[in-house]
Amino acid sequence: MALSSNTAGEDILLFASEIQKRLQTDTCDAQVLYLDETTSLKLNSYLDQLPISTGASPPSHRRCLDNKGTELWNTCTRRLANDSDPATSGLLCKVKAFAWAMLDAAASSKSSGIFRVLETAYKLSKTCIEHELITISLKVIEAVAMRLDALEHLETEVDGARLRQCHVQYYMLRVHLAWLQGRPDIADHLYLKIPDTNTGDYCVLDVCYKVGSAALSGSYYALAAKWLGRGLKQCNLLASAVEGVDMALRDKRLLLLHALVRTNLHLDTHESQANLARLLHDLRVVSRSML
Repeated sequence: MALSSNTAGEDILLFASEIQKRLQTDTCDAQVLYLDETTSLKLNSYLDQLPISTGASPPSHRRCLDNKGTELWNTCTRRLANDSDPATSGLLCKVKAFAWAMLDAAASSKSSGIFRVLETAYKLSKTCIEHELITISLKVIEAVAMRLDALEHLETEVDGARLRQCHVQYYMLRVHLAWLQGRPDIADHLYLKIPDTNTGDYCVLDVCYKVGSAALSGSYYALAAKWLGRGLKQCNLLASAVEGVDMALRDKRLLLLHALVRTNLHLDTHESQANLARLLHDLRVVSRSML
C-alpha cells in the first residue's frame, strides 16, 4: 500500500494512536477487546494491502512510524500473553500485524534494519498461524521474501550466519503454511530448499514436529513418518551439539519417539517394522534415563 503523501502517513500514525489508546483502556483481563465497525474496516483495509510502503519518507517520519509501531507491538504482545478470549486474541494478532507493517515501513535499507524486520516478521507469522490467520501470515511471508532479496543484494557486508538463519525460518514457515493449505507436495519441495542443517535447528525441529503430528492426527501415516523422522533427526543433531542434558530437547525427543511408534504401527512394510524395533529400543533407553 503506497503512501503518496505525508497526510497518508500521518493518517497511519493517528490510526495507530487510536488503537493504542483503546488497548490501554481495555486493560482488564476479563475485558473483551472491541473495535467499532469503522475502525475494524480500516484495520482490515491496511492488512489486505500489506506491506505498507512510504516511499522516500524523511528520517523523522520513519522514526515516528518506528516508535509508534514498537509501542503498539509491545502492547499487543503483553495483551496476547494474558488474554484467553479467542476473539480478542485474534483481533490483537491483527493489530500486531499492523504494528509490524509500520516497523517494516520505517526500516532502513541497512542490514541491521532489515534483520530486525525479518526477525519480528517470523514471530508475527507464527502468532498468526497459531490464531488461524493464514492469509495474514502469507502476506507477511511475501514481504519477507522481498526483504531477503534486498539483503542478498546489499553492497555492504552482511552477517552470513544471521542471513542463513533467516532463510531457514523463511522456508520452514512456508513449509508450515503449505501444509495448512493442504499442499504436502509443496511443503516437501520447500523443505529441500532449507540451507544446510547438519548441526540441527530448533525452527526446523518445531515445524517438522507440528507437520508430522498433524499428519498422524489425520491418519496420513507415510507423511507422518517422513516429517516426524525429520524432526527426530534435528533433535538428535541438536542434542549432540550441547553439553550435558537439555531437558527441553529430551522431552521433545520423547514426544517424537512416541509419535513415531504410533505411526509405524500403522505401516505394513519391512522398513516400518525395522524402524519400529529401533524406535521401541530408543524409547526404552530414553525412559530409563528419566528415572
